[in-house]
Amino acid sequence: MRYIRIKQIFIATMILVGASLLASCEPTAGEPIWKKHSSIYYGGPYFEQPTAYQQGIIDQLKSQGVDFIQVGETINLVFSSDQLFLANSANIQDTAKPLLKLTARLIRSYDTTDISVRAYSDTPGTMPPKTLLTVRQAEVVAKRLWEAGVDTRLMSSQGKGVGHPIASNLSDAGQASNRRVEIVFRYHPAIQPYD
Repeated sequence: MRYIRIKQIFIATMILVGASLLASCEPTAGEPIWKKHSSIYYGGPYFEQPTAYQQGIIDQLKSQGVDFIQVGETINLVFSSDQLFLANSANIQDTAKPLLKLTARLIRSYDTTDISVRAYSDTPGTMPPKTLLTVRQAEVVAKRLWEAGVDTRLMSSQGKGVGHPIASNLSDAGQASNRRVEIVFRYHPAIQPYD
């Protein structure tokens, strides 16, 4: 009985701590919560900073509107679908091709273990076509990465449809934030010998 009570107190405390952290991270109106911290590195126990070469690519991607989020050995690159594709299609824009080549250079510079390409949409419209559109968008981005030299044995693509919104769909800015493609990959950190 005592163990159950301690567990309940622990869970309640964690909920309060999580709520207070979320409250301190309030984004501006129409801005998703991750945007406030999109250029911060969240290091784990084996965290390493990017090399100068990798940092140069990351800076180029950021200057073109790509959000870079790193948590330990996992890197998440968030692209606006409007930046990559023509409106309501899986046809890639000509301006997005060099951006995806640059992304492939970044991925190849790491000793990657797996790569996931995920496409998301906003809620206006009917759900089955939105899901099919995001499936096709994820496949197109994965194909472009493969053409730029990324190992397809490590890659998967998923169309998430309207699930997992990161902003409210009640405003145009929120809908634009929800139309996104995320390229998530994990890497092996460099081996550090013991002294």
